[in-house]
Amino acid sequence: MNTPASQTLRLTAELQAAHAEILRQQQVVAQLEQQVATLQTRIETLRLGEPEAYIVELQEQVLQQASQAAEREATVQYWKEQSLKHQRHALQLSSALDRLLTEREPPSEPPTLPVAPPPVASPPKNTPPPNTPLKNLSPPTFRDRQRDDRPARISGASFVHRSLGGVHPSCVTIKALYESRCHAFPSPRISGDRCGVAGGL
Repeated sequence: MNTPASQTLRLTAELQAAHAEILRQQQVVAQLEQQVATLQTRIETLRLGEPEAYIVELQEQVLQQASQAAEREATVQYWKEQSLKHQRHALQLSSALDRLLTEREPPSEPPTLPVAPPPVASPPKNTPPPNTPLKNLSPPTFRDRQRDDRPARISGASFVHRSLGGVHPSCVTIKALYESRCHAFPSPRISGDRCGVAGGL
């Protein structure tokens, strides 16, 4: 029977069930709101943190490349120093080798000039040619000895020419000849008057 009391009990039960459903739905909404807030926070974190992480990654790459460049530069500098060291060592060895070769080389002698053969003296007169038997030699004659011992003759013109200092005798007079003789060959036995007399001639 549907009495008012039974209807009231049924409505009260439905009302309680509706209140319970409302409480459950409120809890679900609160959970959903919490999840949304969490997602929003995560989105903001990712939005702000991704460029920073990218920048950090780029910085790490730059630092790594700089470190590699420094290592390469140090390697190049090391090999440069090694090259200079080897060059100096090679120069020292070369100079030492030059000194050693210079010490071992004999002193250079001056070039010898060709020696000319001594002149062959012409054989004197009355000297037999080579390979001439001594029995074929004849003693020099008296005329040959007289010709060899004869003094050289000087002509009068040559003597006057020498006395006048190179003036030809045909260009002077007898007076000039006597004057030049008196002045060129003074004699204590010939006085100046005689020279003057001769000059008057």
